[in-house]
Amino acid sequence: MSAHPSALPPAASFDDAMRAYPDVVALAWGVPMVCNGSVLVTGGTSASAPAFAGVVSLLNALRLAAGLPTLGFLHPRLCVMTRLPQQYSRAQN
Repeated sequence: MSAHPSALPPAASFDDAMRAYPDVVALAWGVPMVCNGSVLVTGGTSASAPAFAGVVSLLNALRLAAGLPTLGFLHPRLCVMTRLPQQYSRAQN
């Protein structure tokens, strides 16, 4: 990542006092990938991040075809969508 401040997301989109965690989770186990011409089977973030990016790309293509704008910076939308589950996951039962 570039050290130039303009390369960073808006300061309000993350808490720089805490460790960074992914905003999304995708199941990725046993995913075939090609690395340096060799096929290997992998999983985890190496597979889930590109899979999620692909889904977002498909959604953006559908939106553009319908005359709508792309989804843009997703972080604020994802945070709004996850407020309720976070409240439940932090409840002490």
